[in-house]
Amino acid sequence: MLTQRNIRLVFQRMYFHLKNLHWNFFIPIVIADIFLPFICFISYMSEKTRPFFAMTVMQFSLIIIPVCSIWWVIFINRDYIEGLGNELLFVCKNKIKTMDTFVVFILFFAVSIIQFAFYIQADSSLKYEPIKLFCICLFLYCFVQFLTYLTKSIPITLLMVLVYMIGNPMIAYSIDGVVFPIFYDITPLTMESAKVSIIPMVLTGVVLLLISVYFNKRRLRFN
Repeated sequence: MLTQRNIRLVFQRMYFHLKNLHWNFFIPIVIADIFLPFICFISYMSEKTRPFFAMTVMQFSLIIIPVCSIWWVIFINRDYIEGLGNELLFVCKNKIKTMDTFVVFILFFAVSIIQFAFYIQADSSLKYEPIKLFCICLFLYCFVQFLTYLTKSIPITLLMVLVYMIGNPMIAYSIDGVVFPIFYDITPLTMESAKVSIIPMVLTGVVLLLISVYFNKRRLRFN
């Protein structure tokens, strides 16, 4: 009974969090669920060979979906980190926001990844791309939570995420292969690439998330 009540409260808070985002609610939906499929559809219709279509899907999805997956998370955290939103912590008594933001993160990713059912039908080499994307998005979510509660600043968190996402393709194109923390790899996922990039990324993300919960619960005090 207590578990059901807690789950209900999480979803109630999630509803109000998303409602409070206003126009920020629609930005990731438009980009990830409308713009990205449109670009991939144009590529599918124009390219006559599968490798070029798969490359287009990976080039755009490796940047768009991770960034969009943490967009809601960042602006939900803003209500509890900066400005007048600090008082919300003392009203709802739910100071640890990891569960709330994680549910929102999973919800957005689950909706956005549906489009890959069509991409995989068009090119089977993309069948492991949803797994790679989930690991990247999970790491980015943990990274955002860590930065948010470490710096207590949403602008700094956004800046660090922007630098990381812009730097990834730039560094990936200048080196042979990818290695953690570089994830921008427009080739199909293999066990070798998973060992040197994806698995370390997930493990590091879990550690960052645990540290962020510690900062949130023990060390940081809100104004």
